[in-house]
Amino acid sequence: MQKLVYNIRKGREGWDVYVSQTGKPVVLDGHPQTGLPLETAAQIAASLEIMDFLRAEKVGWMIADRPMIH
Repeated sequence: MQKLVYNIRKGREGWDVYVSQTGKPVVLDGHPQTGLPLETAAQIAASLEIMDFLRAEKVGWMIADRPMIH
């Protein structure tokens, strides 16, 4: 099972979205994603995971779709 890159945790004033490897809050458009309602934090973390997955898949598709030179 793949480890999550983004996760949520209970903060002082709500829920925080953070990067699992660093423990630092996610920053979107210059705003730390902290102090959020639980549902919002969970949706942001899930959306970021999906975006990372699709970005990685796109790289794979570009490599796989590359024309062969003989």
